[in-house]
Amino acid sequence: MLNFKKTILATIAVFTVFFLFAQHASAVSISIDLGKMLELGCKSFSECIKVTLEAVVKLAFPVAVMLIIWSGFLYVSAMGNPEKIKRAHKMLLWTIVGLVIIVGAWALAVAFQNFFTKEL
Repeated sequence: MLNFKKTILATIAVFTVFFLFAQHASAVSISIDLGKMLELGCKSFSECIKVTLEAVVKLAFPVAVMLIIWSGFLYVSAMGNPEKIKRAHKMLLWTIVGLVIIVGAWALAVAFQNFFTKEL
């Protein structure tokens, strides 16, 4: 069983690295422009917050996917044990709550930036 857990964990780690560094040909891009963030050449405070939160969101999605897969593995490996099922459910719940908070903060930053920089 220990060998199986190591195999699953290694597979999840490989997929996480792949999703973090893979460039998609579609409109979705997960690259992070650290130069832009570290220069602090933002035109406004809200733009700096938006850039920072975009980086956090881009890093949070692969981590959240990994945690959701891991909680699914915990559900399957619980084999009816109520304590292990409760642990897997708790992990899944808090992963989704954390992801909603991060995406919500990013959406608020974008909304505030658009509201305050809107030309009248």
